[in-house]
Amino acid sequence: MYKRKEGISLSLEDIAREVDGEICGEPTSGIIGVCPIDNPKENHISFFMGKSQKHFKKLLSGNGLKGVVVSDKLKAAPISDVPLVVVDDVAKAMARIISLYWDPFRPDPGISEKASIHPSVRLGKDVHIGAFVTIGEDSVVGDGSVIMPHTTIYGGVQIGKDVLIHSRVVIRENTIIGNGCVIQSGSVIGGDGFGYYNDSAGIHPVPQVGNVELCEGVEVGCNTCIDRATMGSTRIGSHTKIDNLVQIGHNVTVGSHAIICGQVGIAGSAKIGNGVVLGGGVGVADHVTVADGCRFAAWSGITSDYPRKGDYGGFPAVPVMEWRRQLAALSKLPEVVHTAKKSGNESQK
Repeated sequence: MYKRKEGISLSLEDIAREVDGEICGEPTSGIIGVCPIDNPKENHISFFMGKSQKHFKKLLSGNGLKGVVVSDKLKAAPISDVPLVVVDDVAKAMARIISLYWDPFRPDPGISEKASIHPSVRLGKDVHIGAFVTIGEDSVVGDGSVIMPHTTIYGGVQIGKDVLIHSRVVIRENTIIGNGCVIQSGSVIGGDGFGYYNDSAGIHPVPQVGNVELCEGVEVGCNTCIDRATMGSTRIGSHTKIDNLVQIGHNVTVGSHAIICGQVGIAGSAKIGNGVVLGGGVGVADHVTVADGCRFAAWSGITSDYPRKGDYGGFPAVPVMEWRRQLAALSKLPEVVHTAKKSGNESQK
């Protein structure tokens, strides 16, 4: 959550100094905010993540911006009269510049009289508990944590310090949430794992008696589900970032500093290493192991172990250069089929 600072007006030199950037063009002043480059506002600064000079020039046509932050790939481009701030990493610079105009916001400490908190719950100092929050018996909420309205927390949950839990989150029994975690709206942490067995009488559930542990600094996107372990823990390592609409099955372990993009599905007991990147829609089979530092392109299929760091793509995922060769060959398939049919027809004459 962020709150707009009032009355901020900076020069382009002020901004360039903050991000170790180089100004190309005539420095401007009176910059009062940030905006997207495809929806420009007068007296604002914007950001261009791409590298295409043609696309950049089209976006800059008569937009009234006081400056644009670009990568050094566009440094020498005489594109327009809009001054540029040239940096090594546009995303990093954008994060810093936005923070010049916006402050992190957390509601004041206090407990809503409309919250339902079991008498055995232990609350730390300076916590905020919103309206219609429910917290079950023997749970703990650490110092400075914020729980927004309509969140449900079952019994035996341990929430660390400075945790932010947005509205309509459900946290099931015995979940452990480390310091500084952020959980976005609609997520369910600790729902029952998908465990069943078959016999002649039908399909029966296996009791899911484990828990979920989110280590320090984990962030969970909206409407993401992380299932509790059958036994033991489903564990997400420190500072891992999880996007919206992700499904993580029971007994999965994810290492630290991993990035899991939207619509990823990870089946039970998979082991995902430190620093792994799973692009959007990646599917991970159960019981596989993925080594530290592996990166998978969107919609890849991880069907077996990947013991070596590398970039992968496709279904099943293969080294990325091999995947690209496969795609190039596949694009020629209609031509190959046409040629084969033509040759067959001629041979029959």
